[in-house]
Amino acid sequence: MFVAAAVLLLIGAAIWRIVSDDPAQRGYQSFAPPDPEAVISVKTLLASLMTVLRYKNVWRLSLVGCGLTGPVLAFAGLWGVPFFTTLHGISTAASSAITSTLLICYAVGATGLGILSDRIGLRKPVIQTGSLVALLAWIPMLFIPEIPVWLLVGLAILVGLASGSVTIGFAFVKESVPSRFAGTATGIYNMGSILGAMILQPAIGWLLDRNWQGALAGDVRIYDLAAYRSGFILLIAFNLLTVLAIGFTTETHCRQTVEGEENGQDS
Repeated sequence: MFVAAAVLLLIGAAIWRIVSDDPAQRGYQSFAPPDPEAVISVKTLLASLMTVLRYKNVWRLSLVGCGLTGPVLAFAGLWGVPFFTTLHGISTAASSAITSTLLICYAVGATGLGILSDRIGLRKPVIQTGSLVALLAWIPMLFIPEIPVWLLVGLAILVGLASGSVTIGFAFVKESVPSRFAGTATGIYNMGSILGAMILQPAIGWLLDRNWQGALAGDVRIYDLAAYRSGFILLIAFNLLTVLAIGFTTETHCRQTVEGEENGQDS
């Protein structure tokens, strides 16, 4: 952790030294408004945001990011280890290894599926297939008791690889709007992904507590299979949301939307 902190400190120092607020500081053409005194009002910002949201792919893809990233971060980042140790009798170290494997495969899937999407020139079918495969892998991993460890590992790998398709959404949403809106659109998509974990982690905990039967190990609450099922139904619901939302998006064919183009925009 100290090494990671030191590396981040060096990166921060490099950003402070190298990155400029405006390209003009490095001798390039400025993107700033010609009037240095011009102030963008809150009303203008909200109007611009609403313009971006009129492109249906933007808000529908934000639901996709929410439904794919949320379950991965909620399970692998918080509830996966106690679930494996309590319900499957797997050691803490081994449970941590399984959840870490899921996250590693999530990164591998993001890279591999991104390359595949670029090569075939399509975004929607890759994310659609990934979300469906993730859904079908989540269900047995979370709800079938006494499943063999090797199968749990295989399902975790499958969930990670398939859920990695969520990163294609950044290119997908950027291409769904004119280039001047690309930053806003990707920001909305990223916020959707973060929102999934923000909602699921405490919501699952709340449902677990509601269904807790009173078992303790020291001062730590122990939840049974019924409690975990009540909480993990949210993971399935969010992933199902992705499957449904991606079905209503419009394919960009890896091509940037140009100004005035109606493709993917609500009337």
